[in-house]
Amino acid sequence: MNNASRIFGVAFLVIIISFCMIAFDNSDSGSNTGNNNRGSGTITANSIAAMEAALAAHTGGVTVNNPITLVISFDLGTMTENSSNWQKMLVVIADKNKFVDLNLSNCTMNVSKVFDPDYSVSTGKSKIVSIILPNIAEKIEEGASRTYRAFNDFTNLSYITDSSVTEIGSFAFDNCTNLKSVDFPKTTIIGGRAFIFCNKLESIYFPKATNIGISLFNYTGTTALTITLGENPPTVGHFIFYSIDAAKNVTIKIPYTAKESYGYDASKDPTYFDNSNTDYNWGNFFRGLGSDGSGEVNTEIKLKFDTYTTL
Repeated sequence: MNNASRIFGVAFLVIIISFCMIAFDNSDSGSNTGNNNRGSGTITANSIAAMEAALAAHTGGVTVNNPITLVISFDLGTMTENSSNWQKMLVVIADKNKFVDLNLSNCTMNVSKVFDPDYSVSTGKSKIVSIILPNIAEKIEEGASRTYRAFNDFTNLSYITDSSVTEIGSFAFDNCTNLKSVDFPKTTIIGGRAFIFCNKLESIYFPKATNIGISLFNYTGTTALTITLGENPPTVGHFIFYSIDAAKNVTIKIPYTAKESYGYDASKDPTYFDNSNTDYNWGNFFRGLGSDGSGEVNTEIKLKFDTYTTL
């Protein structure tokens, strides 16, 4: 064998070994170490200990723009108790100083099925960039006032979704100033003031909403907002855009077949809404008048409709 052949053979062998090492490094070995130190990726864990070890070994999650996807599947317990796995998890996230996209979909929790992250605990919450709530959660905890808001101290939360929550409590996301997108396909009741001071909010998906609480979007600034609703117009509380004192574009997306239910003139462009009047109609209910007529239309809310086709 000549030198050129030997060099080619060695190079080929190195390539094969490297490939095998990469394949092994990314294989699902049944451990909870996830993506193994690649600076971003996914960690899966079925215990606090496994999560702690994996986060410690991972080089990702250094910035809010580079979160680690953390998929956990254990019992969160009674989340307001110091001994709960929920609070232990927050401590680990804070201690390892890693930003995470938190997937709780496979977690179990307290028998009440109310997701209550405990407003009084701040540890670790600023490191959570997005959340998928447990599949068994049916409600997000009610807040009696701004002091008791469920997602207090989630200062970097930008996205949240769930598959089964039917009710969002009052003040739930108050002051989540980085929240951009909310996706709750089964939620029917949204408590009053649930999104006040969410001044980066861009997209909300509530196709099953039947009741929208008062003052829902107070102090949300001028960021354009798109809200997807369903076939039947929800009851709307008054003053839901209170304090918006400059033009804010709001698009309501509804099924094409629901045009008339929302007060369309079928002869007009389906995106049409006359923002120059304060007539008693659903669009103006939404702009602040409320379904009971007890509020006032905020003329700074520039409303339009868009339609989608349901399957």
